[in-house]
Amino acid sequence: MPESSNINIGMLWSETELEDLEHGLRLGVSLEVIADFIERDVDEVRQKADELGILPSWKRLPGKVLSSEGGRKTDPASEL
Repeated sequence: MPESSNINIGMLWSETELEDLEHGLRLGVSLEVIADFIERDVDEVRQKADELGILPSWKRLPGKVLSSEGGRKTDPASEL
């Protein structure tokens, strides 16, 4: 049985992973490549980048905004 490449899912983020995430986004690396490199799920990488305020707006999921509490909520404009 193949070993999962996302072995860090759900675990606390290390300083190195956070640096790799930030550096990758600054260079324009895709979320998929970053996730593969740090062995995490793409959605988890997107969520962490969004929480840290380093996710470019064009990489956010449509219809989602970051609330002031750091959680996701539906964008009222997307419900029109």
